[in-house]
Amino acid sequence: MAGCSGGNVMEFAMSKGGSLSFSDFNLRIDAQSVPRTGQHVKFTANAEALEDIAKTLGIAAAHAVTGDLDIRPWGRGGYRVEGEVVADVAQLCVVTLEPVDEHIHEAVSLTFMPAKADEAHEAQADEHEIDDFEPLEDGFIPLGAAIRDTVSLALNPYPRAEGVELPEQQEERDGSDSPFAALRKLKQDN
Repeated sequence: MAGCSGGNVMEFAMSKGGSLSFSDFNLRIDAQSVPRTGQHVKFTANAEALEDIAKTLGIAAAHAVTGDLDIRPWGRGGYRVEGEVVADVAQLCVVTLEPVDEHIHEAVSLTFMPAKADEAHEAQADEHEIDDFEPLEDGFIPLGAAIRDTVSLALNPYPRAEGVELPEQQEERDGSDSPFAALRKLKQDN
């Protein structure tokens, strides 16, 4: 495995055989270095990456984020990423603002294609019934971003502490504060 650092982005070329382990959400894999037989990648976020994802996603904490993924060439210039992402995070309860732990276990199935998707790629998508592609970034598979986005999309949008209910809405409104009530009054006066 050859690695090079591009700013804060971790870019790696694959070596043949075996599996690779990473811990940074800035991870990008050189697509051209993925062997024809594919590559297994394990991702375990380190403490710095956990702090980063919590800040990026606006959650109270990220306790653990792991990915167990297989990358393989797909079609003409594309790559399939399949596997699973598991995360243990804490968000703030929408009622009490206390931290609420959440366990996420999501299947991942993504197709990455060169940014210029031409008619051949679209035909390939129709043939394989794939709705859309993720773009390669300058020839790299943005694997860290894909893991981060998977966690983000799986988050509960309204986390609540166990046993906590939302404050009750007004049981019955008399309608007197409604703009329609004012119209109704005008109609009755005429």
